Amino acid sequence: MKNILPIAVLLLMVSVCYAQKAEISIQASSGLASYGGRSATSRPIVLINDTAPYYNVSSPYSKKSSFSYGFAIQVQKVSAKNLISGFRLGFDHLSTISHFDSYTAMGGTVSIEEGTVKLQNKLLQANPYLGYRLPVKNVHLDLTAGLNAGLILKSEYEVSHEGLFNLFDTKPEKNFVNTKIDLGPAVGLTATCKRIGFNASYYYGLINYTRNLDHFPNGQVYARYLRLGISYRIK
Repeated sequence: MKNILPIAVLLLMVSVCYAQKAEISIQASSGLASYGGRSATSRPIVLINDTAPYYNVSSPYSKKSSFSYGFAIQVQKVSAKNLISGFRLGFDHLSTISHFDSYTAMGGTVSIEEGTVKLQNKLLQANPYLGYRLPVKNVHLDLTAGLNAGLILKSEYEVSHEGLFNLFDTKPEKNFVNTKIDLGPAVGLTATCKRIGFNASYYYGLINYTRNLDHFPNGQVYARYLRLGISYRIK
C-alpha cells in the first residue's frame, strides 16, 4: 500500500509516453464531501475537560459538507469508436462539518449557542477509468466510470465553540481512522468545448474508516464525495 504513489506516477508517465494521440488535461475542483454509515452524524456528543484543553468527540465524521478542493492531471485516449480509456492522478483536501449545542463537562451538561466539529482529510487519488464520448456537435461529452483509490496522507479534526479557543485534536490519528486506503467506484461526466472543460463526478467509498476500533463498536463510516471542477486540455 505504501507504494501507491510511485506506482501511480509510473502509470501516468507510461500513459503520456505511449499514447501518441492522448488528451492531457489539468483540473481544479471543489465539491461536497460527506460520510455515510451508522457512525456518521450531524450532531456529535462532545466531552470537554474544564481545566485542560482536552476533549473527546463521539464521532467527527459528519453527514454535512464543508469547503473542499482538489487538483489533478488526467491522461486519456479516445478510439475511433469513441471509447475512452484514461487515468487521473490528483490531490483532494476534503472537509466536513457538524454542529452541537451542548457539551458534557465535569460539572454536567453545558448548553451553548453553537459549536462545530470540523474534520479534514488529505488524500492522494488514483483513478483509472473507461468511458464513452457522445457525439455532440462542437462539444465533447464524456461519460466515464472507474475505480478510485485514495491514499490518506493526513487526517485531523478540530472542535470550537463560543468561549473556547479552536483546539486541534492531539490524540493519535489511529483513534478515529483505521485505514490508510480508501477505495470505491467513481462515475463522471465532462463537457469540453475546445480546450476548456466542465466536469462532475461522484465517489462512493467502500472502505470502513472505523473498522476494528474499540471506541467505535460495530462502527461504520464510508466516504462520499461529489466533485465539481474545471479543466484545461494542454494536449
